[in-house]
Amino acid sequence: MHDLQMTLLFDPPEPTRIRMVVKEDSEVVLNCSASGSVRDQVFDWKKDDDVEVFLYSRGSTYGSGLSGQSPQFAGRVAHFPEALDLGNASIRIKKAEVRDSGIYTCRFPRSSPVLRSEISLVVGACPEPLIRIVDGGPDRALLQCEVKGAHTRPAVQWKDSSGGVLPAQETKSEERDGLFYVTVRAIVSRSGDYSCVVTQEKFCHQISSTTFVYIGELWIYTTQQTKDEKTSNRLKCRPVSDADRLLLWQQAVMMLLLTGCFND
Repeated sequence: MHDLQMTLLFDPPEPTRIRMVVKEDSEVVLNCSASGSVRDQVFDWKKDDDVEVFLYSRGSTYGSGLSGQSPQFAGRVAHFPEALDLGNASIRIKKAEVRDSGIYTCRFPRSSPVLRSEISLVVGACPEPLIRIVDGGPDRALLQCEVKGAHTRPAVQWKDSSGGVLPAQETKSEERDGLFYVTVRAIVSRSGDYSCVVTQEKFCHQISSTTFVYIGELWIYTTQQTKDEKTSNRLKCRPVSDADRLLLWQQAVMMLLLTGCFND
């Protein structure tokens, strides 16, 4: 009778995937570790299975003896050399970009079984909203708020000084290369502070821009000094067309701030 020898091979269990959510331009630390020193080991970081992020091989790294790193991460990724003896194979990514979002895998390819860990990274962009008056008159103003290049999709609202939400007259939203571009317009009929509020619960929570809107007719007083007498004139702002309306009202408000305007 012959002895029967069997070797059972078990795949290591799938690693628990950790999810991280960070803001654009922040520094990100992706953690990975092993038991014992990794100074004489090899560990490799990849994004989405095929993008080379960082490689350490017995003291050499990308940019320092090794080649093949993705241009996306060149000059932005580093490890922690002082912590190698503690088993620390973590890396840090400087100035995170939206395109850095993805699944990152840390592997020790020469260990048995192969050690690996996974991190799902989401990088959010929170641009400040751009606001302007696109049309106006003595009894109303049309406000526009633009959010350019947000990630993920934001909620955009106009609010008055008491926090009340204004009805949106027009909303446009489109996605380009994973970034969202949103435009919201609202009509107001009273003077006051109005804010465009952008909400992204996972990243910035809320970010806003505020503008003061003047509604009503404006009088500008001017004084003319001659040799014999001093005369005063009262000029009323009367925009002659929608095309001229915004410019004239801005000039009138500037005169209000600099020289004084008074209601008749």
